[in-house]
Amino acid sequence: MKKKLTLILLTCLFMLSSCEIMSSKDPLTGTRWKLEGMNSTIPLTDAVITLEFADQRLSGSSGCNGYGAEYKISGENIQIEAIAMTEIACLDENIMQLESDYSNFLGQVKNFKISENRLELFDDTGAGILVFTNQ
Repeated sequence: MKKKLTLILLTCLFMLSSCEIMSSKDPLTGTRWKLEGMNSTIPLTDAVITLEFADQRLSGSSGCNGYGAEYKISGENIQIEAIAMTEIACLDENIMQLESDYSNFLGQVKNFKISENRLELFDDTGAGILVFTNQ
């Protein structure tokens, strides 16, 4: 009888922990974004910078090169780790500078906020550094 009761309790605990995991679903997974502003300014080039989230990985185009990284979410906190970028030499120096700035800001991101079709990324001081719209 004790074994059956223990098994039932363990099953219930497992089910409750599964519910907790499911309720803390990553709100970014499966979303795609286009950069609209960086450090309170709109990029001055025609480059399109994108950001996509899938399975705790983010990726996109930084204007000329592609990039990717792993990320972890806890509430509205986000930790972006090991950003990797291809190293294609872009002909436009403005795009190269934009990519460099974007990569630097992406590495500073600590928090996020999603509202309607907008994703805002903030640094550790709470300053908004990257703004995206939903694609």
